[in-house]
Amino acid sequence: FPTCAEFQKERKPTDKEMGYTGPHCVMRMMDIGVALASAAKTAGLLNIDNRVQQRVGAGARALGLIDAEVVMGVPCFARRAFRSPTSLTASRWRRRPWRLLNAPG
Repeated sequence: FPTCAEFQKERKPTDKEMGYTGPHCVMRMMDIGVALASAAKTAGLLNIDNRVQQRVGAGARALGLIDAEVVMGVPCFARRAFRSPTSLTASRWRRRPWRLLNAPG
């Protein structure tokens, strides 16, 4: 199909065993993938450990928590934001010992 609109007119949605329906327009799925990847990267930059998981979304759908054809879950876990100066210096030394030779202080 040349467009998602034409695809939508002809598609016959069916429920799949894994907890989702299909088929879907690939362009919309790519948009969702980019948005999820961007959200995951932003969370990672903020020291929030996360993973994009289809099974979490399927579980939420099966429990009736959300009514949608495509659902993804992003479980999050906050990491420690700061390391102690001692561990920071030690990790720098392991990676680049020559840099500490000219380190101030």
